[in-house]
Amino acid sequence: MLVLALDTAPQPPSVSDLLRALLVPVEAQPAGELGSGALENQLRAIYSARPAVADTWLAETLGYLQQCGKYRDGWDGDDSLAPSPESLKTAEYLTAFFATWSNSRRPTLAIDMRGQPTFASKSTDFYLHLTVDGQDRLTWYAVTGSQEHIETDVPFDGTSMPPDLANLAS
Repeated sequence: MLVLALDTAPQPPSVSDLLRALLVPVEAQPAGELGSGALENQLRAIYSARPAVADTWLAETLGYLQQCGKYRDGWDGDDSLAPSPESLKTAEYLTAFFATWSNSRRPTLAIDMRGQPTFASKSTDFYLHLTVDGQDRLTWYAVTGSQEHIETDVPFDGTSMPPDLANLAS
């Protein structure tokens, strides 16, 4: 009998896998199932801060991000550029933070012609347009009430939302 030894070492979960884990009760998942260390703790904190209901916005946004990873130059006309894997990873991290925002302020994700992920949201007293300017860099324009907020070239490493952006959540 021939026996093949396969490498069955578990692979670390992707950011999308970790975010999808937020769609089911975290309490039902054993420790270590969401990753390890600080990232797992952060994801558990994000989950505990949101309602315990299925999150359609999160599922749709993650699905769209996965689809965008397949885009190639020319995906939306001859001059359109494909998004870089780094910019999509940054967008995934932002998605985790936006999942904690109220439904009325959660932005819609799109990819612009330059391949940059953008998030936009508009409601009665709130407007946001945010662009991922490459790996770990953000630019946004927002209006809350009658106050404008403009930030450019803001560092973002995925471990915490920039304070000025986080303040727009409420």
